Amino acid sequence: MRASFSAAASDAFVFTGRRGQPLSRRNALRAWQTATEAVLGERLRLHDLRTTLASRLAANLVDVPTAPALLRHARASTTLDAYTRVQGDAAARLDRMRKALDA
Repeated sequence: MRASFSAAASDAFVFTGRRGQPLSRRNALRAWQTATEAVLGERLRLHDLRTTLASRLAANLVDVPTAPALLRHARASTTLDAYTRVQGDAAARLDRMRKALDA
């Protein structure tokens, strides 16, 4: 089976149109929204992928220098402030701390 695959150039496109040309921004977005609506019942933004990746990196305790590098952020604060979401047990602990501080 490997023999049927040829190595792609490092600048090759992953998703292309019918004739091998790169998808336009509009067509890529349309394909993404159609697929997410079909699978999830709602359209997701492409940017939701970045938010999900950042949140999962944080949830898996990926170190601060690595996460912004993967997301191509110039500053770690961008990743930490804008993209990460507190989830699960951490969210419950944060809620308890807020309530204790308000008491």
